[in-house]
Amino acid sequence: MITEEEVFGLVFRSFPTLHATWLTYQAVLGAMYEQNIQKFSDILVDYSPLRKSIDTEIPTFTKKLACVLESLHSPWSNGVIESINRKIKQINRTAYGYHNQLNFFRHIRTHLVHPRIIPVKKT
Repeated sequence: MITEEEVFGLVFRSFPTLHATWLTYQAVLGAMYEQNIQKFSDILVDYSPLRKSIDTEIPTFTKKLACVLESLHSPWSNGVIESINRKIKQINRTAYGYHNQLNFFRHIRTHLVHPRIIPVKKT
């Protein structure tokens, strides 16, 4: 039996590029979570290509740096709205279209009833 930490150590020793990619990913997530603009900018400046999929993300962040920094600076997010849109699209795909539009709206309502999304009316 080995611990999760030992498993990660074993995998990262076997795949050093994966380890570097994971560290970069975690650093970006941490900077975004902390809304630390300086830390995020430092990550972009110090990044060296790893020949992995993250190599396409870092230049995109650099290209759209003004927008990314504004999103880090702002306390608002459209994440909840995007989540609602994704759920509605998923309902639409799995339903293959409703004959009755009211039933479609009822289905959406039953899946999105949550105090933060659609408050339940108390009668």
